[in-house]
Amino acid sequence: MTEREDIIDEETSYVIDDALGVIALVQRLPSDSLAAKDLQAAVTLARAARSRLARLVADARDEQTSWAEIGRILGTGRFFAVCRYGPFGRRRRTPIELD
Repeated sequence: MTEREDIIDEETSYVIDDALGVIALVQRLPSDSLAAKDLQAAVTLARAARSRLARLVADARDEQTSWAEIGRILGTGRFFAVCRYGPFGRRRRTPIELD
């Protein structure tokens, strides 16, 4: 089993299936095709996850996570992580909440 396959274990798969089911219900697509509704839900989930990556990378950097570790998590490498997300770090950062 590769490292990427390890990330999607059985429990994670169940959570994703539940999320897809909820998204399909919320979207209320007019299609009678269950497969089309599931496909639309999967696309929505993938887009939502992708749109959050830059902010999450910036947050991880704020917590001193190395670029090498971020690259490993992304399934790429340090160089790709820096090239892809380095320029956005300061603009996409989540505001720090004071307790």
